[in-house]
Amino acid sequence: MSRPRHLYPQELTKLADAKQPAPAPRAPAIPPSVTIVVLTLDRLHLTRRCIESIYAHSEYPFTLLIHDDGSQPDTLNYLNELAATHDNVQLTAPTHRIGCAAARNRAFAQVNTDYIFSLDNDMVCQPHWLRETMACALRHNADFVAPLRLDVNGRVWAFAPELVRTENDTVLEIARWFHDLPLDMVQSLFSTADAPTNFISGGAGLYSRAAFQRCGSFTEYEIGFEDMDFSLKLAAQGYTLWATAGAVLTHDDAWLPQTPADVEYARSRYHADTLRRAADQFHARWGFEVLPTKYVESLEQRLEQKLQNVS
Repeated sequence: MSRPRHLYPQELTKLADAKQPAPAPRAPAIPPSVTIVVLTLDRLHLTRRCIESIYAHSEYPFTLLIHDDGSQPDTLNYLNELAATHDNVQLTAPTHRIGCAAARNRAFAQVNTDYIFSLDNDMVCQPHWLRETMACALRHNADFVAPLRLDVNGRVWAFAPELVRTENDTVLEIARWFHDLPLDMVQSLFSTADAPTNFISGGAGLYSRAAFQRCGSFTEYEIGFEDMDFSLKLAAQGYTLWATAGAVLTHDDAWLPQTPADVEYARSRYHADTLRRAADQFHARWGFEVLPTKYVESLEQRLEQKLQNVS
């Protein structure tokens, strides 16, 4: 077994920033309410697993709002059965496909709880994830909280990820701090403290509904980059985001298509030309390149892996 690597200087800085014990959580008379918003588009095997993990591990009361963006009948049948079985499920769908960022905006606009946990359907919730996220929000009176994310092998995918400027401040990237370290190591380092950060994922993060509205919702890119854009808006308005190692999600980015609709999703999700158009829109808004060549190559490799067994 390989030994864990040493922490990078930037990770040591994050640890030093978080070295003070977290404040004791306040005890409001009425605990804040939360809606889990899940976006779905085919990939029924992922949606089913995600939903099952929510109900298995959410030790905190919640409403579940599922926004479907044009799935095939098998997914819609499952979602309708789910709504008929659980009284805390709401379903919504547009009359035509509107894309991820627009779907998030439309779903968030229907929520009336204090907080929204935005969750992609390729996430798997681990024990206590929602309870620990809400506890972090209470400790800091936080408007935004980021959980720790694992990869499918159980190693840390990212904790307290951060937007960083590289290549003479021309490129904006997401630094996935503590990447590839064992979960128990990172949780031990942050056992008594949460970490401040500046990036919250659109598909794995807790949003104060009121703060989200003040910040002006997601910019509706054709695909991708809406959470990077939103995080820049948060920074411009002086918000501090918190990350907690107690709330854990697994991000299954290694998923493989199981139906023709899944194949179509993969091809559209990793389409380089579509991503370049969105990146050009981001550059026009913020002046940063967000789709360097290495990222395009990574996406192309990911798509090839997903389609290699497709006839």
